[in-house]
Amino acid sequence: MGFEKDTKGSSTFIAIRSGKLAVRCQANDEDAVPREIKSEGKDGEEESKTIWEQKYSSYTGHIVKVEVKESKNAYPDQLCIHVKDKTSKGKAVIIATQVDSGHAMHFYKVCRNLDLSLPVKFSPYDFVPEGEAKRKSGWNLWQSGGKLASSYEKDEIPAWTSEKKKVKGKKDLQTVWDSSAAFEWLSKRYEKWLKSQSWDDDDDSGTDDDDDDGPSRAKKGNSNEAQDDDDDGDYPSLPKKSSSSSKKSPGSVKNGQSSYDAMDDDDIPF
Repeated sequence: MGFEKDTKGSSTFIAIRSGKLAVRCQANDEDAVPREIKSEGKDGEEESKTIWEQKYSSYTGHIVKVEVKESKNAYPDQLCIHVKDKTSKGKAVIIATQVDSGHAMHFYKVCRNLDLSLPVKFSPYDFVPEGEAKRKSGWNLWQSGGKLASSYEKDEIPAWTSEKKKVKGKKDLQTVWDSSAAFEWLSKRYEKWLKSQSWDDDDDSGTDDDDDDGPSRAKKGNSNEAQDDDDDGDYPSLPKKSSSSSKKSPGSVKNGQSSYDAMDDDDIPF
């Protein structure tokens, strides 16, 4: 199973949304799900519109390039992972996540253990473990049937710090996390790994590997794979940056603060 629609030269972006991989589609497409999004209109007033998406539980393919797409608006920059599978007709799809998100941080932690000659399975999750109150969300990357482990011990990575603060739209004080030290430490090592790679800039060169089976449809309920107890699931996503904020690169995340109830790591601005 995979993408069958003709992209007509444009890239297909996959967002991480509520434990699934989401792809924009048309309202009459198979398994299309509506979602309302809000944005600022020309007059400064908030506008809303309905978009349609298809949800997948996982995506498997070869990573052919990793890059940062700089934002030209108030959204954070995006870590873009270009992936090809046998159903993508030679055109890489792009899995996108904020450079300062928990999903990106997990990629920074495992990228050194990737074998780029082999396909990778991307499996997001979002669930509340039985008997617990705290939600776990994140994703796991798999190769050769095994989950990729972090290249670093947990105590090597600078700890997140937190404090109680007033958050807009919340009545009670919220726990706000400062992740800047951890992201800076991890992203510097990610950048070093990235510089050691040689990417083929031609996204039209396909792959014939039979293990690249593309996206798998989202199923009702949570699979055991999605419910893997991964420490990275405890990290929240960061809120949108203001339009006056300075640009962030993966190696220079500054004042990275978030509340656990902040925006999902999925509102991709393209």
